[in-house]
Amino acid sequence: MRIALVTLAGLSLAAVAACLAPGAASGGAAAAPAPRTPALLEEYAADESGVERYWSLPSEARREHEEAVSLEWRATLDALDFAALPRDEQVDWLVLDNHLRAGITRRAAEAARRAEIAELVPFADTITALEEDRWAEKPLDPQDAAARLDELGKQVKDLRERVKKKEDKPAESKPEAAPPADTKPEAAPP
Repeated sequence: MRIALVTLAGLSLAAVAACLAPGAASGGAAAAPAPRTPALLEEYAADESGVERYWSLPSEARREHEEAVSLEWRATLDALDFAALPRDEQVDWLVLDNHLRAGITRRAAEAARRAEIAELVPFADTITALEEDRWAEKPLDPQDAAARLDELGKQVKDLRERVKKKEDKPAESKPEAAPPADTKPEAAPP
């Protein structure tokens, strides 16, 4: 969704720029330099889409890869002379800058969320590591994989037992609160 919006914004701004460019209506021979930022927005959208497709599971490796891609794009964006850009390309620059800044916040929130649920799914890292090894087409060591899956099964069993114990605990009874002093007691039905 974010990629589509960034791409749409970039393409829309490029179309507006083409219509407003000097000589566009008259078909004049004066060729303006090709806009840089719309192409950058398209390249960034492709890079981000590639990361999301390959790293489909939330993991530390995905976060590190997203961070590396973000830093590369930050350097590319900072290399452009913002003041020398035409107004429409300045808008594109600001869109990409805003998206990169929002990515930092999003990655931090995802890391915090993973840390919060780590106790509830202690086996998530094992599953993620096995999947990332599969994506990287690493050779499978059957004994290692069996040991990891055995440990995963033990973690799932322990988690089930902890949840069961919490469900079996009697609910603590809360004392009923007295009605506020300024309310009238309900009248008995006739």
